[in-house]
Amino acid sequence: MAINTSKKRHAKRTTHKNKNNKHSKIENIVLELFTFLNSVKLYHWRTKYTNVHLNTDELVNEMSKNVDKFVENYLGMKQINSNNADFDFNNIHKTNLLVFNNVKQVEKYVISFKNYLIKHITEKDGSTSLVIRDDMLENINKFLYLLQLK
Repeated sequence: MAINTSKKRHAKRTTHKNKNNKHSKIENIVLELFTFLNSVKLYHWRTKYTNVHLNTDELVNEMSKNVDKFVENYLGMKQINSNNADFDFNNIHKTNLLVFNNVKQVEKYVISFKNYLIKHITEKDGSTSLVIRDDMLENINKFLYLLQLK
């Protein structure tokens, strides 16, 4: 898979768990979203293929909009105040940056991330969260389709 600049990432996702923090789910999701956006953007700058460069750029731009909508919706829905200890932004430094050597690694990671979204953003998170998640899945599916084109 990809080379992780801080530590090796295994196929099974690892996230911090804090049983005393009722908001750790959103913190974990935000960490995964940041990792995704930053890692794909890094490959966007590294690729030598114009179509991959353009498609990764579009994916990051569209996903960034949806990530913003998702997090703001989730915080509002759960009435989490992002300006205090209810949401610990200090964990953002734990974001992993994945470095990909080729487009197949990116494709594998994007598919894995797609499965992460399906598994971790569920009906329990509300219908609006599901709609935004589905918008993110649409972005990913389009990207995966465009990768197949020559």
